[in-house]
Amino acid sequence: MKLIGKIIYEKIIKDERYINYCDKYSKDNSIDSNVLNDLLRDYKDFYYLFLKSFVYLYFKDDTNYLSKELQNYKYIGNRKIYLDDTDLVLRHYYSNYNRCRKVIKTIIQKKLRPLNEIRLLKQIYNLDIEDSLIPIMDE
Repeated sequence: MKLIGKIIYEKIIKDERYINYCDKYSKDNSIDSNVLNDLLRDYKDFYYLFLKSFVYLYFKDDTNYLSKELQNYKYIGNRKIYLDDTDLVLRHYYSNYNRCRKVIKTIIQKKLRPLNEIRLLKQIYNLDIEDSLIPIMDE
């Protein structure tokens, strides 16, 4: 059985837009919000997997403000989220920490997502990296 995170991740890293988007960030540390918005739309399941991973690990006691889809942090659609899915998406986040933080900040500032998601992104953005890395990277 192939994990949902792995299926989506393999598509993203081969997407020419994503490759160019990452190259642009590497060259000038800028985020193209138009491309970001397109990627968020086209890879919403991966973005939701990211959000749901943080909900599960840190915020599951406070989900009333989230949409029903995000409150259900155990599934993406009808596919179950496994620990390996969470590990994959969070390893990507921490491996690309500076870029991902800039992406979160851009989403918040430009209001590219609904307010309930922006609220969650603010919580994620405000997590102390040392505290948030412990459950994932402590091997």
